Formats: sequence, C-alpha cells, structure tokens
Amino acid sequence: MKIYLSGPITGIENYKEKFAAAEKEAREKLSDWEPEIFNPANITLPDTATHEDYMKICMQKLADCDTIYLMNGWQESRGACREYGYALGARMAILHQFGVLEHGGRGMRLIDADNLKEWITAHCDIELEPVIEELVLRVIDDQPTACDINTAIARLRELSDWHHERATNLSERHNNNWAVEGGIAQAYDRAIEIVKGA
Repeated sequence: MKIYLSGPITGIENYKEKFAAAEKEAREKLSDWEPEIFNPANITLPDTATHEDYMKICMQKLADCDTIYLMNGWQESRGACREYGYALGARMAILHQFGVLEHGGRGMRLIDADNLKEWITAHCDIELEPVIEELVLRVIDDQPTACDINTAIARLRELSDWHHERATNLSERHNNNWAVEGGIAQAYDRAIEIVKGA
C-alpha cells in the first residue's frame, strides 16, 4: 500500500508538525498493511521555487501511489483539492483523517453514527458496564455504511459549479490555472455520476 498524504501547506505555520502527526497516525491505523507513505511536507526546493514547482513533484508522487490520505482541512487547500480530483479520476482509495473511507466514490461512514453513540451514552435506559459500552461504541465506528445520496450529490454539485465558474473566470483572464480548475470540476462531475450509480 502506497499512501500519499494530502493537506494544507501554504499559509499554515506549523504544517510540518501536522503532516508528521498525520503520517504517524496513518502508520498506526494501517500498520497491518505496512504502508509506504509519501509526506509532501518533506519536499525541499530552493527559495525561488513556486507553488506550481511543488505541485509538479506532488502530482508525480501521487501518481505513484494507490491511496490518498486526506488530512483535516484539506478542502481549504487548492493543492489538496487538485490532488483529491486526481485521486477521484484515478479511482484511488481515499482515506480521510477523521475516519471516512471512500472507494469508487462511496462513503463508508454510518449516517448519524455520532448521534447514535451520543444517545447510547446519554439516554440509553439500560445501564451498560463501561467496557461493554466502549465495545458497542467501537463496533458502531467499525461499521461500513452508506451516506445520504441526495445530500452528497447536492454538495458535490456545489463544488463542481464553484470550480466550473472559477475555470470560466480564469480562462477569460487567460490564466493558466483554468485547466486545473476545469479538471477539478470534471472530477466532481464524475464523482456525482459515481454516487448516482451507487
């Protein structure tokens, strides 16, 4: 298993520490698979290097992996969104730091699992031994389940529309990033098709 860590770097003061912690966490969670993890926070280029110089290396490294591990806050990073779009298009396994697994566009987190767990701990009429309660809560976390298709499609459509609009605006200004935004929008469109077919 080859894993690419993806998360926000630009403008994040302690990004190296966050990436190191995420790498450690991924190694622990996936220790049975003995993962090989690429950490882009370890890339060192000259001070004159641009964001795109880093992204070229990152995209090459991502192409060598079979799994992307999305760190918390990845949605706020232009580079991580680009990496996510590539991962969707390449049908890579997609892991989220907060515990969601995607493969082929299907989310694997129980709908309202957190509400169910809260209800069990706060409102359940049966007194459970702490060890049993912990086991029940762990079993809930381990269950692969589906997501609300309509909500997922609506959110993906919002993201797609936003990137299509950005691509249009950038192309009008003859900015080279229009192709990137268009590619991300197409990845979201493909994700919508996958979710609809789920």
